[in-house]
Amino acid sequence: MNNQESALPQAARLVRVLALVMTVVALWLPLRLLSAQSGETGSDVVEAVNRFRVEQGMPALAVHPALMVAAQRHAEWLAANHRGSHIGEGGTMPEDRAAAAGYPGMARENVASGALNYITATWAVNSVWANSQGHRLTMLAEAEHIGAGTAWDGKDQYFVVLIGSTSGQGFAAIDAIMTGRQPAPDAATPRPPGARPGPTATSVRTVVIPIQIATPREDGSLVHVVQPGQTAWTIAAVYGVNLDTLLAINGLKRSTILHPGDEIYVRLAPDVTPAPRTRHHVVTEGQSAWAIAAMYNVTLEALLEANNLERPAILKPGDTLVIPR
Repeated sequence: MNNQESALPQAARLVRVLALVMTVVALWLPLRLLSAQSGETGSDVVEAVNRFRVEQGMPALAVHPALMVAAQRHAEWLAANHRGSHIGEGGTMPEDRAAAAGYPGMARENVASGALNYITATWAVNSVWANSQGHRLTMLAEAEHIGAGTAWDGKDQYFVVLIGSTSGQGFAAIDAIMTGRQPAPDAATPRPPGARPGPTATSVRTVVIPIQIATPREDGSLVHVVQPGQTAWTIAAVYGVNLDTLLAINGLKRSTILHPGDEIYVRLAPDVTPAPRTRHHVVTEGQSAWAIAAMYNVTLEALLEANNLERPAILKPGDTLVIPR
């Protein structure tokens, strides 16, 4: 009898332990599945957009490396700054970022972000962009190229897709529809059964940043001060100089994103070599050294070395970092 009584508490403890284990497993499995969804890449977004185009009777788009680079960089910038917008680093717009990455044409962009219960490329395409006229038209544009990127900030997943066209004719048709000069197509993609509405993505828009020609300096050099949204490509075009030459004399790459206040040499003075430009970045809330390095297209090691930092570098809002060349 005493043995039976002593066995009862042990059995009760065993039941409690088993119940606890089952609870942990029940909680862990959904979290594991959800966190795995954040591993989707830009290629998944490209596949989802092309699948949508084919379903609507449009040909699939070819992947362009420059658009992949530009889209991924913008996705990482959005995640680093916890926002969803077509306006990116330094006030750049989609075409600015595509040109900076080396794309030789026009580009339009769709952006979406969502929490754990939304994070799939299919959700971004079918539940957000397909249900917004501007974004739907962008996906179905008569274009040739596509690029996409994704990023994760620990809470939300960010999706960016760039549609590129070397002629821009398909985008002109979109502009006509969006301004009411041409009726929109009647077809509409229904929301997938049981899908919950996702967050609204920012509308597509194009901003033209005027460039004022600088006055030559006394030594004969011509220096342009970058304004928000301006790129090396547009600066070279306005000044009538070769883009590769402009990049070479400033020690820049095609993938470099310019920032407001940067001084760009359009023409050097005779027998004068420009001093290396020093760029600085003021850390904002939530930014990490890795995210800032990705934002400026430099390696994490180079960023840490330029600022005498070591891993793990703990940054605080208001810190000023030197951005290496």
